[in-house]
Amino acid sequence: MLLLGIIFGAMVGFAIAGAILSSACSLVRVQPPDFFFAMVLCFIVGVAIFIVQFLAGVAGTLGAGVSLASLTTVGDFQRLLERGAMFGVLTTPFVAAGIYSTALRECSFLRGLLVWLAQFVVAAFIILAIWAGCVALGFAKAPF
Repeated sequence: MLLLGIIFGAMVGFAIAGAILSSACSLVRVQPPDFFFAMVLCFIVGVAIFIVQFLAGVAGTLGAGVSLASLTTVGDFQRLLERGAMFGVLTTPFVAAGIYSTALRECSFLRGLLVWLAQFVVAAFIILAIWAGCVALGFAKAPF
């Protein structure tokens, strides 16, 4: 039952991310991908960022003089990912732009960076619209 919930939640999350990606492509004037392909692109970007973070964590762990054979607990692997988290965060726009520039039509690397940035603008508008709806219905308090 838990696995079914995780799969359903991931599909809903990728559907929302795909809709945001399609809207961001339209905002930057790049031909937006089909809905399912947008979901797949979001999954590929997430996996690529995880791989970059993991490899940076392995490099940081080896650089600190810790053997990978000594990693036995979940906490050890969490510290490995924490070592690579900052590198993963810093490389996220460039990895995403590289994937977008190869997967989307008429999309250069610079436009891929703009698509990545436009995703935050679209997400902010969606959050603002949901918040305004909650205020209008009386579920949230207006800030003024």
